Amino acid sequence: MLLSNPISGIDQTNHKRKLSYYDSPYTICYENNDNTYSMYIFASPIQYKTSSGYSIINNTLIASKRENFAFENKANHVKTYFPKKLSGPFRVEKDADTLSFWPDFDISGFSKAEQIVFTNMYGDDVSAALYSRNDIDLIFYPTKAGIKSEVVLKEKPKNNGFAFSICSGASTFDNDQNGYIVFKKEGGQNESLIYQPLVQSIVDGKRQLDVTARMNMERREEDYHVNIKISEEFIDSADIGYPIKFDPSFEMYLQKIPDSTAYSKCNINNYLCHYAVIGEHSVLGDGWYYTRLRLNYFMRVNIKNIKSAVYVIKPLWRNKDVPDLQAYEPIEQWSSTGLLWENKSKPRKQISKAELQNKYLEFKANLFISECFCDLNWQKESIGFLIKTDQKDTFNILATADNSLYTPYIKINLDMLPMYFDPRQNVNETH
Repeated sequence: MLLSNPISGIDQTNHKRKLSYYDSPYTICYENNDNTYSMYIFASPIQYKTSSGYSIINNTLIASKRENFAFENKANHVKTYFPKKLSGPFRVEKDADTLSFWPDFDISGFSKAEQIVFTNMYGDDVSAALYSRNDIDLIFYPTKAGIKSEVVLKEKPKNNGFAFSICSGASTFDNDQNGYIVFKKEGGQNESLIYQPLVQSIVDGKRQLDVTARMNMERREEDYHVNIKISEEFIDSADIGYPIKFDPSFEMYLQKIPDSTAYSKCNINNYLCHYAVIGEHSVLGDGWYYTRLRLNYFMRVNIKNIKSAVYVIKPLWRNKDVPDLQAYEPIEQWSSTGLLWENKSKPRKQISKAELQNKYLEFKANLFISECFCDLNWQKESIGFLIKTDQKDTFNILATADNSLYTPYIKINLDMLPMYFDPRQNVNETH
């Protein structure tokens, strides 16, 4: 069983073989059993470059050959290392960039690292390292961009604050309380991130997910110090049962397709956030999610050969079995790094409604994708589409292009292979 697999959401029962010619960090193509073809275009890398081509990222933990580390991820351009004890640092490496972190709270009584198969907050099995104590379990596992932790509070904690020390080569950081802290290099380029956790609790026997955790960061001599604080409501409420879980991530920045979310009660841009809240939220207000495509960027397709095309995105939490979400074409261009509620692009026409398939949401987009391929100036795919709902007093949480576990993607089924394909190394962003 391949764990922590970035394409685990794809049903591969109909796939006959992988066609390596169509590989890139963002694309993968299969020949199907019925002699058709399935092309997948992901919002962020799901493959890494090897000496012989490309391989799918495999974040299964294996024993580490490095001293003082118990485990490392099996195969990826981004390498992750897990200490034997919590007194040692966790480490993430990407080329010359590194990010190390360790708990900055009482770690007495925790067990040594134990390799386990762990069912995460979203119901999926991952290859993980467990550090256990009577009151708290700390679970850490690789993502394609770094390390995600899951803190499991078995009982009410003495302090509502969970701190980590971080060592980074970055020269500065931004913390705008918008879902992430970003470390920046001397020239201002993004280097690495800490992602704000989602917080899971059980209320009246039902799973609830909260987005109001906060992270405070300060510089301490050579290191950084981040304190993660979850809502007092979760700590003190008699209606909320334990365990309470939350999942901060420590990751390198990866090039990805630009997306962003606009909120009616939030005047801060959310360009690098790993989740989008769609609908009406008590703190954020109404939320609309925007994303672009990369189609002509990679290939040319005869639209007569397109059998079907769908956009697929992972719901991290949904208020009902099939959320009432719709995809629309926006009227005009928008800026992912500058998107706010007051400058958002309004919907022009509906593309489709969401359908639930294998724990993922699918938006059928045959006509829209075909029109994108016909626009050789790339304007239609650059404007992309938005997802919103007209349902009142409810919200859904979706994984964005920055979510390193659940990457959105386009699936195109074809009668014939693309007429032209360019396996580019990077996705140049249009902000």
